This record gives sequence, structure tokens and C-alpha cells, in this order.
Amino acid sequence: MSTTPVPRLTDDLPGVLRDVLREPAPVHIREQVLVETGLADRMAPIDSPLGTLWVAWNGRGVSEVEQAGNGAEAAARHEALSGRRTTLAKTLPDDLRVAIGRRLAGETRVRIPLDLRGRSEFEVAVWTKALEIPRGEVRPYGWIAAEIGRPRAVRAVGTALGHNPVPLIVPCHRVVRTDGTIGQYSL
Repeated sequence: MSTTPVPRLTDDLPGVLRDVLREPAPVHIREQVLVETGLADRMAPIDSPLGTLWVAWNGRGVSEVEQAGNGAEAAARHEALSGRRTTLAKTLPDDLRVAIGRRLAGETRVRIPLDLRGRSEFEVAVWTKALEIPRGEVRPYGWIAAEIGRPRAVRAVGTALGHNPVPLIVPCHRVVRTDGTIGQYSL
């Protein structure tokens, strides 16, 4: 009977990992990992009552919704704003496409994760409060300002809504001036 130990994979784990890391990952796998971890975004079209919208997303959530002449234009603009590589996809993932479609159809209880990194705490507070406005109703800028504990920040609320990267998902169009007229929106 031989007493020579049989080598196990764990005996030379650092060497095994070193060998694995020498091989580059296939491009599609690399891209998928970057998107899933939020280090890169994908962007795809979706039909809406306003025409074609371009939606950017990653593993953290939707990071932008915009109208653009074409996907390349939308992706380039998103990449410049977010600082993340943005690649085009033919369609949104099914669950995201369905959720956005339901939100556009008026369902307010649809949960759509958002990636709002790089935005100020104030902006996120404004957009979060705007999510509470029921479909078919409007609120003045001052209402949001008061609700988030910044009653004198009415103009800043308007500015934050104007910079909303995910319009229609966050319904900035439901916020109006005190006289009931429409303000300037990001879409």
C-alpha cells in the first residue's frame, strides 16, 4: 500500500487561483458582471405614451430614463453623466420591462429599484417624496419642501425635480407651482 498523499485542490489553492486569473474572462461575462455589480450600465428602449424612452439600469436599479433620437445618443449622454460605461441592449429584462410598463399604466405600488448614486441626499429626499403622490393628483413644490423638513427650500425642490434622472418612474410631473401651472421637468 502506497503512503503517498493524493494532492487535493486546496493544497495549492493560491496557485490554482493564479492560473485561473491568468485567463481573461469572456467579454460577455465580464460585461455582465460589471452591470450586475453596478460598475457599468445597460440601456434599452421601451415604448411609452410619450414615444420611445431609453432606460439605463444595472444590478442596483434603474439609473436613468430619457428621450433621445437613438440609443447611441442616449447611451453616450448617460455614460458622460454617470461616469459608467453604458452598452446598448435590445430589450429590458422582462421583470423590469413589466414593472415599468405597470408604473406607466398608473400602478403606484409597483416597486422599481433605483440607482441614484452620485445624487445629493436632498435630491433623493425630494424624489422619494414625489413617489408618494397618487396618480391623478398634484402637489405644489412647497408641499414637498415642507414634507421633507425644508419648508424654505421651494426653489431647490423645483431644481431637484428638474434634475430627476428617472422621470415617469419618479413622477415629477405631479408637482406644480402654487398657482397650479406646470414647472420645468427633466423629460
